[in-house]
Amino acid sequence: MSSYQLSALSQVYIFLLIPIIASLFYWFSSDSLNVRERVLSSAHGLIFVLASFFAVFISGYTETGDSSFSSYIFLFIIFLGVISVVYSFLKYPKASLVHLLHFPNVICAFFIFFIGGMTIAHDWI
Repeated sequence: MSSYQLSALSQVYIFLLIPIIASLFYWFSSDSLNVRERVLSSAHGLIFVLASFFAVFISGYTETGDSSFSSYIFLFIIFLGVISVVYSFLKYPKASLVHLLHFPNVICAFFIFFIGGMTIAHDWI
C-alpha cells in the first residue's frame, strides 16, 4: 500500500465499524428468515465496507481528475448497499427499534461515498 492509500484509509477506518456492527446485528436477530433473505437483509454494512476498500485499492491505479470506469464500479457498489438497506426494511420480520441502526449506518455510508469518491479521483477538499 502506498502512503496515499494509507492516508485515505486513515480518513475512513472509524466509519467501517458501525456498518459491520449493523450487519451483524441484523444477521443474528433475523432467525425467522431463510438464509438467502438473511444474507440480503444484513449485507448492507459489509457492502459499504467493500466499497471503501475498493476505493482505497483502486486509487493506486487512478490519477488526479481521472473519471474512469472505476468510479462507476464504486458507485454501483454503494448503490447495492442502499438496495440492501431498503430490502432489510421490507423483509425484516420485526418492525422494531432495530431499524434505528440504519441512521448511523446511512451516515457512515454517505461518508464512505464522500471519502471514497475523493480517494478515487485524487481530488481532496
